[in-house]
Amino acid sequence: ALSGQRAYLIGTEFVVTGHSGESSAFLAITDIQDPSHPSYMGGYATEFEMQGCGAGKLAVIGSYLYTDLCGFSVYDASDPTSPTLVASPDYYMDDIAVRDSSAHVIGTPRTSDSPLRPELSIFDVSQPDDPTTVGSFEFPFPYNWVPGIALSDTYAYVTAFRAGLWVIDISDSTNPTEVGFYRANESDQRSVDIAAWGGYAFVAENNWDDFVYTGGVGRGGVRVYDVSDPSQPRPVDFFSTPGMPRHITVHDGLIYLADDQGGVFVFRFAPLHYQYLPFSFSSSGPS
Repeated sequence: ALSGQRAYLIGTEFVVTGHSGESSAFLAITDIQDPSHPSYMGGYATEFEMQGCGAGKLAVIGSYLYTDLCGFSVYDASDPTSPTLVASPDYYMDDIAVRDSSAHVIGTPRTSDSPLRPELSIFDVSQPDDPTTVGSFEFPFPYNWVPGIALSDTYAYVTAFRAGLWVIDISDSTNPTEVGFYRANESDQRSVDIAAWGGYAFVAENNWDDFVYTGGVGRGGVRVYDVSDPSQPRPVDFFSTPGMPRHITVHDGLIYLADDQGGVFVFRFAPLHYQYLPFSFSSSGPS
């Protein structure tokens, strides 16, 4: 995530010992005032824990960072050389989107009676050291990973693995309500992230099965949904990429897609077609 002249990064280190493994998650803060010479400012690392202490999502409000560093966690980064943990709600987190003083979190409370049934929880974070749940919506299916949420106007767009796309009305944060749903086809690839802009939702998809069974050759792309009518989201376009898409975002009308093997792709979308911009970035550099 970017905020001002800083970039905030999170990741996971995994160590195998015998037939088991331990993982540690870390946060790094980088000064990007000179983009050609980014410099490390400070960070935070969790202790090694068994059974997957993961990290993947991060959002910024002011000097506070909201992450899934081994579960939903809040860090005070007012001193970027030494960020400190200030809150750790008892919550497993898949994704987060923030707006004003609200954090919209996809995941499962660790104390839930249905630990395998994900939900959207809206937290009041006006006091970052004491996040408080004000409303929630439980998705009507078990055993499914919900990797992505995006906000636009008074709606949250949520994508769930191979289940489909939900549109949730969040105008009343105490009572988020489903207003639309599109059920994915069995042949669709798995969704891994989502962005929303201009009446459309952009879903990054990949096929992990292909990646595993073809020796590391993946396939995927961006599926576009028309959500101008929130009650009837519908797919309208798909663009294939050569590798394994992971993350997607939209800025100033441009779509940025991070792809494990293909690098970074930049698109401009207009109804009925994509315009692929002559830029991509891989480990060998921009082209």
